[in-house]
Amino acid sequence: MASVLVEGGAKIAKAFLEENLVDRIVLFQGPDAIGNDGIASPIDAAHIPPGFRKLREMRFGEDSYAEWARDF
Repeated sequence: MASVLVEGGAKIAKAFLEENLVDRIVLFQGPDAIGNDGIASPIDAAHIPPGFRKLREMRFGEDSYAEWARDF
């Protein structure tokens, strides 16, 4: 197995991050919050864990995409 995509929600993502099982972080963000409090996320672009470097950042209209990879 070369890669595994984990998309199980904030609790699952946080558990993988805490166990150092994450090599790549991809964040998508739009201009509007979903619901009154938005959607829970274990991290945001301002709080990327140490040891990751930004690979790319793109905009698609008002939406943004950013990707970080673990330094080895």
